[in-house]
Amino acid sequence: MKGRQVDALRRQDGAWQLLGQVSQGFSHSDRVHWHQQLMPHVVPSAHMLASAQGTLCRFVRPEHVVEIVCDDLRTELTRVGGQVQTPVLRFDPERGYQRVGRMPLVHLVAPAFVRPRPDKHPNDEDTGLSQVFAQAPFEGHDAEVAPTTPP
Repeated sequence: MKGRQVDALRRQDGAWQLLGQVSQGFSHSDRVHWHQQLMPHVVPSAHMLASAQGTLCRFVRPEHVVEIVCDDLRTELTRVGGQVQTPVLRFDPERGYQRVGRMPLVHLVAPAFVRPRPDKHPNDEDTGLSQVFAQAPFEGHDAEVAPTTPP
């Protein structure tokens, strides 16, 4: 089983900004465990995200908090220049995830899963955007999300 975990950070307005996909740090038994644990929590998503294998990711209710590490955080795209922009999604328990727009964030270099954090909650303090901003300040972190239309 090859799987990636898509992690997000909570914005001050309650929306979730996709931070990146994490595939390292999981044993085979970890992947099986997470798959079994998360499948009952799958919700609809108007936002589509393909895995490296070309399959669409499934989104779950924002209830699980994990700890990850990475080698570096980049605020700019090195090949094409410009600021990193990632999707911002709003979660509604009835409708699932709806895409709100794209906002500046960082790019994770070599992210890896460390452990689940049952002592943390999906709120501004434990999973907020400020955690990344404190490590790698970037412009636009506190701006309001400008709506965009999907391509």
